[in-house]
Amino acid sequence: SNQSDYQGVFVFFTILMYILPVTMVVIGLMELVLAKKSIRFMGFRTDLSMASPENWEFANSYSGKLSIIFGAILLLITIIADLKLDFEALSDITVLLVVLIELMIFALVTFLTNRKLQKFVAENDHRDKFIKNNYK
Repeated sequence: SNQSDYQGVFVFFTILMYILPVTMVVIGLMELVLAKKSIRFMGFRTDLSMASPENWEFANSYSGKLSIIFGAILLLITIIADLKLDFEALSDITVLLVVLIELMIFALVTFLTNRKLQKFVAENDHRDKFIKNNYK
């Protein structure tokens, strides 16, 4: 029973190691499609991204591209590791660390997109004020 419990945990973590990168790619593709649409119930949803159609398009395009790039890289690394390493020989801690790193990269996409969106908004706000002040 102990052996079958271990197998179950191993299978779960192996699947998880693949699910996260694949999910990132799928979310990225979805965001690229949503960027051009005004569907707001899913996608990169923050107060700032939803403040205007321009913000929505920018945030979802940027986040979508990052998600696809990072997800594809993680998937490639996972596939290579799966082929080269004996996954069953990996300790639970190693697999857990891989999953945590994947989750951190997932969070990094959100952080980077928020930062880029703030710059985008600041630059556009600055441009809009310039136009309003100089072209009355």
